[in-house]
Amino acid sequence: MKSTGESLGLGVTFEEAMGKAVLAGSENPFNEPGNGYILCSIPDREKSESLPFIQEIVNKHFKLAATEGTATFLEENGIIPAEVIRERERLNELLLQQKIKAIINLPDQGRNTETFGFYLRQEAVRYKVPCFTHLDTVKAVMNLKADSQGQLEIRTVTELYSLKEKNLSSTN
Repeated sequence: MKSTGESLGLGVTFEEAMGKAVLAGSENPFNEPGNGYILCSIPDREKSESLPFIQEIVNKHFKLAATEGTATFLEENGIIPAEVIRERERLNELLLQQKIKAIINLPDQGRNTETFGFYLRQEAVRYKVPCFTHLDTVKAVMNLKADSQGQLEIRTVTELYSLKEKNLSSTN
């Protein structure tokens, strides 16, 4: 569980549980290429680590939007130019037009309400845009296969435990 927006997804497989917890029945934003922006706002300490993920996003034909420092870093590292989001008005315009499909915002100042990152996360909730605050979650969601996010099957804990036991015994 993360520090905000906790949810619990139970499943027989990791993919099923992750799909339930993170996507909650909605489409995987990383499976809709060419249909909008992925907005990135990444602190200096995680910029290098984020490059492979962002390159994969670009390879899937998404447009990038980024805060100024992130956009500069991406361009310096050979990632296509991103639309720079400097003002709240432009952010709100893109969100209102439903052009931002997901936000990758790795906080570095936590609950400081004066930061643009805090505002990004707040607006993500307001406009119901998936917001990822950790690279490990971005990686897990990007790796979800389309079939792991289909119809959510609701099961009791007892049913899940029974299925898990069956799966374990069939692999031994």
